[in-house]
Parts: sequence; C-alpha cells; structure tokens
Amino acid sequence: MTQVDFHTHIHDRLHYTCRLIRRAFQAQDNPLHSRLIIVAEAALLSKMDQYLWTFSALDFLPHTTLENTLQRVTPILLASHFDQVPENACILLNLRDALPPCFMQFKRILEVVDTTPEALAAARERYRTYKEKGYTLKNYTYQTS
Repeated sequence: MTQVDFHTHIHDRLHYTCRLIRRAFQAQDNPLHSRLIIVAEAALLSKMDQYLWTFSALDFLPHTTLENTLQRVTPILLASHFDQVPENACILLNLRDALPPCFMQFKRILEVVDTTPEALAAARERYRTYKEKGYTLKNYTYQTS
C-alpha cells in the first residue's frame, strides 16, 4: 500500500525539499532501483534544478528532467507532467496544489506544502482524497514560534 507523507507549514520550501530528497536518496542502496520523481510547475522546477546544484557544498544529488536522454540513468527526475511512471520510479515528491499524475502507481508519495492559505487548503483536499482511497498517511507539521 502506498504511504503518503505530508510535510506542512514549510517556510523555505526549496531548501526543505532538497534536504528531503537528500535523505531519500541516501537511504537507497542503489538509487536507480528506487528512483524519485519531483512534479511541480515549470517555473518551480527551474528553481529546484538550480537549488539542487547549490544548496549544499558537500552533497551531489544527480538529477535531470524527464525529457532528457540521461533520465534512464539518473535517480532524481524533474517533471512538470508525465503520462506514465518512469522505470523504477517509486517515490513521488509533489510540489503542486493538485493530485500528482499516476499517483496510485507509486510506493511512496511526499507532499511538501508551504505556509500560504491556498497551499494549505489544497493540501487538505489532497489529504482527504488519499484518506478516502485508504492510503497510509503521516503528517509532519513544522511551525516556528
């Protein structure tokens, strides 16, 4: 059964997402057997691409776009849309306000939600949908004092 983890009230979404990706990537014995795909709007993906290169001087998180010919040998994929799940992609990181495409085909879904009222409302809708479908849900709320 698919597990869905909601990470909500995130103030620096790009930095937090990169740390989450690093953790998921480092947990794999062979990342190509358990690839991660990030789905977001094109403008956010462009920022994410740059941020993955610069957020840490000590880490390398190999990534490319889903359209790139190197996507078959790259463990982290960036996509604004897709019709079918890439080979061995079992983790989906959703940065959109809508349900991710083909979400039922992933073993794990990570939802990263910022602090805006619109994003939180959209996340509550997705949470309800996942719950209605019987998915295992976890919620991690980050609030600063």
